[in-house]
Amino acid sequence: MKKTLFQIFILLFTISCQKDELDQKHNIDGFVQKGPFIQGAEVRIQELSVDLIPNGKTYFTETNNDFGSFSLDNEITEGYTEFVTTGFYFNEVTGKLSNAPISLRGIGYVNSSQKFNLNILTTLIAKRIKHLIINENYSFGDSKIKAQKEVLKVFYIDFSDDTILSFEEMDISGNEISNSILLAVSCILQYDNSEAELSELIQKISSDIETDGVLDSESILNEIRSNSMLLDINSIITNLESRYNHLGIQITIPSFKNYIDKNGDGIIGIHEVADPEYIFDGTHEDHQNTGPYIDDIELTIKSNTENAKIYYTLDGQDPTINSNLYTSPIIIKGDPDGNMTKTTIKSFAIAENLEASNIIEQTFEILYPDVRAPSFNYLSGTHNNSLSIELTSPFPIYYTLDGSTPNTESKLYTTPIPINCLDCISVIKAMAKSPGQRQSIVSTSIFKIDESFNPNDPDIILSNLEEAKTKLLGTWIGYVENPFINKSYGVKIVFNSDNTYNTQVLGNNEREYLTVSYASVFHYDDIFENDPSWSRFYEINTLFDTNSKVNGEIKVGPNDINILDIRLSFNNNFKGLNLIAKFKNASNLIYHLSKLE
Repeated sequence: MKKTLFQIFILLFTISCQKDELDQKHNIDGFVQKGPFIQGAEVRIQELSVDLIPNGKTYFTETNNDFGSFSLDNEITEGYTEFVTTGFYFNEVTGKLSNAPISLRGIGYVNSSQKFNLNILTTLIAKRIKHLIINENYSFGDSKIKAQKEVLKVFYIDFSDDTILSFEEMDISGNEISNSILLAVSCILQYDNSEAELSELIQKISSDIETDGVLDSESILNEIRSNSMLLDINSIITNLESRYNHLGIQITIPSFKNYIDKNGDGIIGIHEVADPEYIFDGTHEDHQNTGPYIDDIELTIKSNTENAKIYYTLDGQDPTINSNLYTSPIIIKGDPDGNMTKTTIKSFAIAENLEASNIIEQTFEILYPDVRAPSFNYLSGTHNNSLSIELTSPFPIYYTLDGSTPNTESKLYTTPIPINCLDCISVIKAMAKSPGQRQSIVSTSIFKIDESFNPNDPDIILSNLEEAKTKLLGTWIGYVENPFINKSYGVKIVFNSDNTYNTQVLGNNEREYLTVSYASVFHYDDIFENDPSWSRFYEINTLFDTNSKVNGEIKVGPNDINILDIRLSFNNNFKGLNLIAKFKNASNLIYHLSKLE
């Protein structure tokens, strides 16, 4: 009898202990993250029966900071539990707080005090887990693993890796692989969707995969593919790190592009060789947004995949493993004659046991800038004393004194050039050359020293046209006063016996000064011989370059010419000549010339 009573006591004690264990209360805490939910988001926790039906026990708490943290102490008993939260969140794609709240949920099994994070992934598998447990007799553990594999497969991610955590353990602020996966999926579904559009997309995916675990909607698959390709990963990382820094925590968000299909080929980055990257002049600068380069480019190509080989072409053809193997930086040069060059480089990377990368194409434009021609401190023409000619340019100057065209083998200018030979003609030609760029056009100046020359001697009236023709023939040098640009520049004019003439701009002939194309036809005309104010006019029909600019603004065209009348007047010793080019409604060009004998 005593033995029987003892057995009954033991049985009752065991049942009581089991009941106490079942009634034991557990703590729950975790994060609510899309980006992180802000403080004050409601979290509803409800107990479920074995059939996953609410048993009437519901508990409420809320996020207690802007990291999305929540907790509930000593309330939940062992068993199935559903978590539902609604609130505003930090949108990692836009870098701003959401304009409206969204809802996230998750299904868990509580058997001890534990951590449970709510996020997009726990929301996507909630319906699928319920279906597997109720309709296909899966255990909770097996249903969760199966649902997680199926959802990640939608995003081309393999869940078989043992290092990947369960969805409720993932945290976007961590730097483990699992957290990168959560962030990747979260950003793909968010992209440029509004809160309402995001909620709709999540619900559609959840319902689509509920019964068979396969996403059948082609439109959603296309949206996932498109969003993946358009995401600005670096911007998202910056947004999240700035947000957490603002909240007082320094974190490093991992680059999650390895878990995104960035090129739409159905393979995430971790399973294919990283695409080549072009680094030129030591930067990742977006060349296409900066215009042509003005100097040679040192181009480095790299792939972030270890031991990857890179093959490339420079002729626009798609590369193969028979193309150039990249081993060291490539120097892309421009055209020394100053023409625009375009070099298209195509490359791909390949590594063992991985899919080859995409072929990445980039076109580099190089246009060497104009190198300003050397300027002279004296203008061409006759001078009445010796000269010390100084040449000026920001680049090395090369010059000749024998009339030949200078090049980099000519004499390098270092000190002023003396001009002191009486009645001698001195011709200086100079050019500047910038390393890696093209050389300037050639500046030419012609100097003559004549101690008797006085440019201010008065003009005289010629007695007849034939005398003018005779005195005019030959070569004249001097300078032009150009009121259009408020500059003077050297000029050489050769009057020919067939009534034509040729003009050359001399010295200081930087390109912006060339406002007039001087190829001209010259002829005599007596129609002005009765004009009392002038001795004689000679009409010169001058062609203008209509694309030329004066001071970068004014265009000079044919309509500005008043049949360009040029007065010829000689000084009293016939050593000087003044030409006045008369323009319609404008100042005149004045040529101050002396003859070379």
